[in-house]
Amino acid sequence: MDSGIKILGSSMQYLKEKLDTASNNVSNLDTPGYKKDTVIGRSFGTVLSDALESRITKGYNLGQFYNKPGVYVDEVFTDFIQGAMEQTEDPWDVAIQGDGFFTIDTDIGPLYKRSMSMRKDLAGFLVTDTGDRVVGQNGQIFIGDNEFHIEQNGSIRIDGQVVDILNVVDFGNREGMQKAENGAFTGGGGMVQATGAVMQGFLESSNVELSEEMTNLIEISNKFTTNQKLIQMLDGVNQISSNRLGKV
Repeated sequence: MDSGIKILGSSMQYLKEKLDTASNNVSNLDTPGYKKDTVIGRSFGTVLSDALESRITKGYNLGQFYNKPGVYVDEVFTDFIQGAMEQTEDPWDVAIQGDGFFTIDTDIGPLYKRSMSMRKDLAGFLVTDTGDRVVGQNGQIFIGDNEFHIEQNGSIRIDGQVVDILNVVDFGNREGMQKAENGAFTGGGGMVQATGAVMQGFLESSNVELSEEMTNLIEISNKFTTNQKLIQMLDGVNQISSNRLGKV
């Protein structure tokens, strides 16, 4: 009976991670440039199979897996598929059509965004809506009180003259990118040249599909409730068995 409870317990932990992830996806439905997360699970059988193969090739110790049946979170995968481009006609809004990330300068170092609503700070520099300065190829971008135009290659023109170029980058290893706040990411491994086009007057919507996430939430909640009831049932059976053994 204890092994059954352990299996159900691991399944509930896995389902809780899926529930939290799906809920976070829904809460960021309207966050420009947000990329949805998906929880990838591994069963005990898969873990054991990998461990056996690793033991043969690397002398792996299998002991750590013997008492861990069930399903476990293997990774939380971020889907970087393009979100819909929404035209705002606001010159302070920019998004990337295709691959690439804008660079912003923050208190914790450089972060990267797919889409952003900009403004200027009191010193005349381009900043995001949260006050982080936008980075160009010459550093932080000063525009003063001037009107500006941004071309698809990221060039920023004031009175017809290029004053800087938005620092748009991409990463060969996006798996190394971690989420920060407001749709931003830390850098990944292997910075490469971005191929996307900068679109002024547009924002990229999140790539969350509401109907899909709501279906996931309902299915996960139902499975979680079922596992709770099964654990209660098994716990009750264990108590009955213990009481009977005590009377023998």
